[in-house]
Amino acid sequence: MGAIIKPDAHLILYLPSGNHKIVKVSPGRKVPLGKFGSFDADQILGHPFGLTYEIDNQGCLTVVDSLDSVVDEATWTDSEDNRMLVDDPDSQKMTMDEIETLKKDKQLTGQEIVAKVIESHSAFNKKTAFSQEKYIQRKAQKFLKRFRTQSIGSNELMEYYNAKDPARIMDLRMETLGLMLSLANVQPGGTYLIVDGVSSLVVCAVLERLGPEGQLVLLHENEMVNLEPLQLMGIDLVSDPRVKPVSFLKFLHPEEFRAELEFATAPPPQEQLDQLKTSQRNRTLRRYRKAVQYKNIVDLRNSHSFDALLIATTLQVSGLVQALIPFVHGSRSIVVYHPCKEPLVDLEENITRPDNRLIATQILESAVRPYQSVPGRFHPHMSLERGGGYILHCLRAYPTAVQAQGRR
Repeated sequence: MGAIIKPDAHLILYLPSGNHKIVKVSPGRKVPLGKFGSFDADQILGHPFGLTYEIDNQGCLTVVDSLDSVVDEATWTDSEDNRMLVDDPDSQKMTMDEIETLKKDKQLTGQEIVAKVIESHSAFNKKTAFSQEKYIQRKAQKFLKRFRTQSIGSNELMEYYNAKDPARIMDLRMETLGLMLSLANVQPGGTYLIVDGVSSLVVCAVLERLGPEGQLVLLHENEMVNLEPLQLMGIDLVSDPRVKPVSFLKFLHPEEFRAELEFATAPPPQEQLDQLKTSQRNRTLRRYRKAVQYKNIVDLRNSHSFDALLIATTLQVSGLVQALIPFVHGSRSIVVYHPCKEPLVDLEENITRPDNRLIATQILESAVRPYQSVPGRFHPHMSLERGGGYILHCLRAYPTAVQAQGRR
């Protein structure tokens, strides 16, 4: 059995409408789903992730096969094409009043309502199989009261943010993030330097690959960094030693923070702590833990041994790459994402080409086209969502000064 839903955990719900909802399931609390109704969180606690539930009119849950299964596909008859199909509003014999009456009937499920609507459509069998599936999906989005539970990972967060606010993650898409991780050769036990301006999605994806032994240093320009997505994934930032956030100033200029580094090497004696009030003692211990973490970050910085540099930010990338090159180990990757191509072209022309510490520079673009499928057939969707962006990839090299001369 896979992971189960625990009390006070965050999870994502997939709805028939195609929307996603992130909820926290607490014992004794109701989870509202808008027009789809609501249910008691106790009904799914202790159940494995991935199950699909249907909400009845009393708010009780029943496990069903899938999110959009409505009728048996074996009973369909379809047309070779749409030549015999006429756009006639009278094809639907059931009136809106009759449909509303069915919706108010507490004895009928959403699946039964959809089946009755399909039966009353006189031209349904004249549609092609693809048109029939689209029609059924539209009706399922309106009438089915179902949801599917899923644990939260980087893929789920990517889908959620792309549906809610793509600009928040700089139009980053799942296939592009996967390409970034592949080019950076992210693997268990590695040490990575990250600049994440896409709501910590890059950090989430790297952590999923790191395993318990790896570590990453997250650079940010603000006093505090937003790591809410990690909390949604159930990662405890206090007890997890893999994530080490630090500001650009403290990373690039540790000489300005010598007092903090010295405090990490000389912890306050226990006798002094015992004389402090509880609040003061806790404050001192927190300061000491932060100082120790900062010293670990500085030690990593000075070792120049990061296995990759990953950047996804709206900041000026040319200056960032130039400042962070020295801390990346030789033959390791530098991967930069941007929704626009021009900043990466500028980076290639002005930094990577003239600088002999960077070699094998290339700018890549990825795109994945979704397909609609029916038994035995499939075809591409006619429209695509925007996004995907561009990736610049290069390798870190250690140039050697030599005296070149031709043959005599």
